Amino acid sequence: MKKQNVRRQSVRKRREQQRLQLIILFSTLLLVGSILLLMQLFNSQVYGMEEVNVTYLNVTIQPDDTLWDLATTYNTSNFYSNNDYIKVVKKMNGLASTKIYAGDQLTLPIISVEFPAHNFVSTD
Repeated sequence: MKKQNVRRQSVRKRREQQRLQLIILFSTLLLVGSILLLMQLFNSQVYGMEEVNVTYLNVTIQPDDTLWDLATTYNTSNFYSNNDYIKVVKKMNGLASTKIYAGDQLTLPIISVEFPAHNFVSTD
């Protein structure tokens, strides 16, 4: 009789521990899921609302100019990396390589990224 009671108590204790572990696991999953959802909502509401403006500038290539120099000078918005900016400039101007010559005319994109002002309503 005592062995059965001890065994029952042991089984009960093990089941209680398993329930507690499951509760902790599901609570953790729920918390992580909620955090990820909030992060997604925040990103779509704030970072998805930027306004990208592109204007174009015609430049005459000077001696010793390189596409890297032009990217460093005119790619100021950090919208593109300098390498990506150079790829865009090459495509826009029909360049097969990065070789440019003094006197050439190139069209360069000037990109500005603006974030809208947020008006927070005071509840005073």
